[in-house]
Amino acid sequence: MINKKLLFSVKESIPYIQKNVLYQWIRLICNVCSTACLCLIIAKHRNILCIGIIFICLILRYIVNQKAIEMSYLSSHIVKETLRSRLYKKLSKIGIEYTNKWSTAEIVQLSSEGIEQLETYFTNYIPQFFYSLIAPITLFIIISFMNFKAALVLLVCVPLIPMRKLGSYFHIAMNGMAASDKLFAILEKEIEEKQNVKLDSYSISAHNLHFGYTDKEVLQGIHFKAFKGMIGFVGESGKSTIVSLLMGTIFEL
Repeated sequence: MINKKLLFSVKESIPYIQKNVLYQWIRLICNVCSTACLCLIIAKHRNILCIGIIFICLILRYIVNQKAIEMSYLSSHIVKETLRSRLYKKLSKIGIEYTNKWSTAEIVQLSSEGIEQLETYFTNYIPQFFYSLIAPITLFIIISFMNFKAALVLLVCVPLIPMRKLGSYFHIAMNGMAASDKLFAILEKEIEEKQNVKLDSYSISAHNLHFGYTDKEVLQGIHFKAFKGMIGFVGESGKSTIVSLLMGTIFEL
């Protein structure tokens, strides 16, 4: 299952995903070549050329395997950096009003565990998905030159092998797509343009302020007047409630 919106949300990772799949495909070709040469040696057609090809394939297989791991790392890095940066910038624009729809705990969970699951989606699930499509076709083309019937059998059976590995990533990928729904809900939230007003002097005051949640009253007859500068509220409870009331993010019914 491919979520195109999610895949193209971090276009910077696509070249690394493509290279990852390419290196896995080259590794497959190396395996085929080394296996064919080994079969020739077993069939008593021993020659230095087959041994040399096996040796070269083993070296090349090691190199491309390391390159595939490197592409996974680079893709992982850019996905996490890009998504967390976008989330932070969006929340900065929304301001404290984000708490009206999402809790701080949700945001923290999304920016940590949620994006980690999206990392697995980009670095493991997507490359394995495309490799699972390419590998059977490649083997079918190669083996069809030797035995067409055997190639057809492999075309049916071989996909089951990479699909098993793909299935191990599927559950995490689904969690990642669920996290992406929350992420897009935040990133696509419309923000009302607010006019910036510069004030030389101002004051904020409250007189006989009362406020409560359900049956519990947290503010009881609060009086204060604050002028330009830094002020602080101290006490066991009600501090964040006063700030929220002043900013207009909660209202008394």
